[in-house]
Amino acid sequence: MPMRPPRHNSENNIIREIKRNNEKSKRYGSDWRKLRHAFLQKYPLCDICKKNDLIVAANVVHHIVDVVNDPSRRLDWDNLQSLCKQCHDKITAKSTHEKRGI
Repeated sequence: MPMRPPRHNSENNIIREIKRNNEKSKRYGSDWRKLRHAFLQKYPLCDICKKNDLIVAANVVHHIVDVVNDPSRRLDWDNLQSLCKQCHDKITAKSTHEKRGI
């Protein structure tokens, strides 16, 4: 069976990833990490899975209103939702496609 050759990151991709991580760290500091931890302690199950009668541990705290759209709601408890990674990835993929008009 043929194997796919290893994928190497170009210098531009590496620089882009570093910039993206730096932008994220500016938005998510220690105050966010503390709030995220407290939120997952209080709401440990994925909201979407729970609505579908599934019990799945949440490991992501999702901003309902994106921080980019309203930075003032970054630490707003009422703007948060506990999700599993799979549900969070579906939501973010859907919103990315909507932003791009796909």
